[in-house]
Amino acid sequence: MSKKVWAFEVNGNEHTVELDYNSLTLSGEVFIDGKYLISWGWSLRSREIPFEVGGKNAVLKFIVNHLSRNKQVLYVNDILIKESK
Repeated sequence: MSKKVWAFEVNGNEHTVELDYNSLTLSGEVFIDGKYLISWGWSLRSREIPFEVGGKNAVLKFIVNHLSRNKQVLYVNDILIKESK
């Protein structure tokens, strides 16, 4: 499984979103500030997972590109959040 982490600030409070994702089976799970949000198996139908963090709307988007690697991006309040290294 691959792990991606986004760390960001909302209204002066630090938050993290963690994604554990298997690109072969399409299964995965999401944690917000260390708390479980959702998990799925190979049957994930949506390419977006909407949720709320720090009182703001957020969405984790799965971008499928068959010519290269799939990627996952996070938007909070319509702002792209850079992945933490």
